[in-house]
Amino acid sequence: VPGTYLSPAARSAASASHFDLAKAKALLLSDGWALDSGKVLEKGGKKLAFTLTVGSESQTNLRQAEILQQDMASIGVQLSLSITPFSVILPLLGGKGANWDAIYIGWIYYPNFYPLGDGLFGTQGGANFGGFSDPSLDATITESQTVPGYKGIYDYGDVAAKVVPALFMDYPETIIKYQPKVHGVEQNFNPVYADAPEYLWLSQ
Repeated sequence: VPGTYLSPAARSAASASHFDLAKAKALLLSDGWALDSGKVLEKGGKKLAFTLTVGSESQTNLRQAEILQQDMASIGVQLSLSITPFSVILPLLGGKGANWDAIYIGWIYYPNFYPLGDGLFGTQGGANFGGFSDPSLDATITESQTVPGYKGIYDYGDVAAKVVPALFMDYPETIIKYQPKVHGVEQNFNPVYADAPEYLWLSQ
C-alpha cells in the first residue's frame, strides 16, 4: 500500500495464497529430510530444529510465535521459543546471527521508509541490526536511488521477495478511543507511530 510501488510480478503474487504447510513438508521430504522417531525432520544426522527469540513485551507476538511453533511441529520442524526482553534482543541482533537463529520483533520500515527500506536490508543500512547482506539486493537499492522512474523500485521488491531478508507477519490494527471533544486525532497519529500532539485540541 499504495500499489504504485508494486511491480507487475508483485501485483500478481499479492492475490495468491503462499502459506501451505503440506507443500512445505513435501518440499522438505523431496530434499531428503526424513522424520525420525521423535517426529522431527532429520538429514545427514542433523535435526531441523532452531530457536526463535521473541520479545516478552508483546502478547500478540508471543501468541503468533506459539502458533508458528505449532505449525512447524505439524510438519516436523522443531521450533523452540526463547522469551526475552526487547532490551536484551537489540544487543543480540548486533551479533549478526552469530548468537541467534531467528528473532521475532516488531519493527517499521525505519529509518528509510517504504517503499525501499534500504536502511533495514542494505548491507550498510543504518537499521540493519541483523547483518543481512546480499549483493543483488544492494545493487537494486543503488538502482532505485539513482535511476529515475519505478524500475529500480520494482527490481528491489522482486529481488527482496527472492532473497527474503525478513518474514513479515500479520499484525493487528490499532484502535484509538477518544472523547468527542478531542479533535485532530487523525493528524496526531500516523502509520509510522509518530505522534504530532500539536494537532490535538479540545472543544467545549
